[in-house]
Amino acid sequence: MTIYPSKINPAVHKYLAHIGSRGGSVSRRELSKAHARQMVVIREALKAARQAGRALTVKERKRLALPPTRRPVRRRPPRFRRKPYL
Repeated sequence: MTIYPSKINPAVHKYLAHIGSRGGSVSRRELSKAHARQMVVIREALKAARQAGRALTVKERKRLALPPTRRPVRRRPPRFRRKPYL
């Protein structure tokens, strides 16, 4: 069964448009140049430690840890109010 846009409640249409506009934007992340460089430093340090036949100490791992990133602000969906039954 196909529902045509003219027969959909405008509030429902707005809500569904909001959901569709997100389309994976929550799971996407932006990678800054500094963050990417730090990831390479960590990868190379782990590689060098493996080749030397040892594991990184806890202190070395903490020193190499990536700084926390800011999460993007999520937009709230539009409010959908049902009409009261009469």
